[in-house]
Amino acid sequence: MGTIESVDRRRSAVALLVILTLIITRLFFRSGFDCVDLGSPQRINVSFIVDINHADIDELVLLPGVGPTIAQRLIEWRTNQALFTCCEDLAHVRGIGPKTVEKLRPYLKFVPDD
Repeated sequence: MGTIESVDRRRSAVALLVILTLIITRLFFRSGFDCVDLGSPQRINVSFIVDINHADIDELVLLPGVGPTIAQRLIEWRTNQALFTCCEDLAHVRGIGPKTVEKLRPYLKFVPDD
């Protein structure tokens, strides 16, 4: 008989918890809590400059219009051909045309080897 009483107590406790949860939930939603307007997020412009002659692949892929393939081609060109001296030199690399050169221009600096 002790086990039946303990089961009844557990059921009563669970039922009480369910009822209290429902009451609290109803009070919460009825009290008129509204979403807080945090305003619109501010846009932050971030600019960066990449040394095209010494940047690794992880830096190069951050540039607009440059994915892993183009980044690898840039590295191969500067290693096997010559360092870049100006934006127009980038057009020698397969996959980089005049439009890409113009997109890249604000992000690049050209530092020769010491």
